Amino acid sequence: MMACTLGITDLDEIVALEARAFPAGAWDRGAVQGSLDDRFGLHLGLRAEDGALVAVALGVVIFEHAELLRILVAPEQRQRGLGRALLDALVQACAALGAERLSLEVRAENGPAQALYTAIGMRQVGRRRDYYVDGEDALLYAIDLLPSPAPEPR
Repeated sequence: MMACTLGITDLDEIVALEARAFPAGAWDRGAVQGSLDDRFGLHLGLRAEDGALVAVALGVVIFEHAELLRILVAPEQRQRGLGRALLDALVQACAALGAERLSLEVRAENGPAQALYTAIGMRQVGRRRDYYVDGEDALLYAIDLLPSPAPEPR
């Protein structure tokens, strides 16, 4: 599977995958459409050989900063490295667009997602207490994408 760019024509598939991947916390159609309509949006997906959308990453790149808003993998496709492949593609795309840093928020109780982020070199850089509607904290993760420029000689 290779990463592909997603757009508004993929809205129905993304909404359906959201419902399957996050039954209790899926984004509604309006939220997904808003992300797809964002002029700073970066939307990647993975499709199976039969063309079915099996993984999605929704993000934004605004000048030097990129943010991963959502990553999801079809439940029956999990533990196959698809989340890692998609996240790697997103990191590369963000860097190619000039982003210097990628950040995200993740539920404090979502150990598998945290392990994925740590595996690509992200580090926890903060915590937002009671961030989610149910009162769970959000952990903030980030990774530097481009090396910092060398200091100029004096």
